[in-house]
Amino acid sequence: MEDKSDETPIGQIYRQNQQELALVILTPTLVRNHDFVFLMDEFNRNKFNIAGIMKKQLDREALEMYFKDLIPKFHDLDILEPEFKRGDAVILVLEKPKAIEEATELIGKCSIKMNMDWEKKKKKKSQGF
Repeated sequence: MEDKSDETPIGQIYRQNQQELALVILTPTLVRNHDFVFLMDEFNRNKFNIAGIMKKQLDREALEMYFKDLIPKFHDLDILEPEFKRGDAVILVLEKPKAIEEATELIGKCSIKMNMDWEKKKKKKSQGF
């Protein structure tokens, strides 16, 4: 017999308020420049609970484990590995209803641009793009 409790209004309300966990990995460049503090402040302002935090250097095996679903579609390990060899990364576990969706949106909003991105944007504006 199937459990139909999730189809009831109470089951739907319960699912809406159910906590999710989001895993966020901040690069050594953000950690070294102390720019990760701004991201953590944004998470705090947006009412995320920080369920776990760890600072450690990630080797290729760890990168493969964390990014396995995103390789090669979004990330290339040969590009990621040199960045993570620069020092310690910060790994955050965030908790909140709809944590994954909201963390993705927030990180996209306050992503820290590299100089190359800034220069590209400047060139496009001067070219009328």
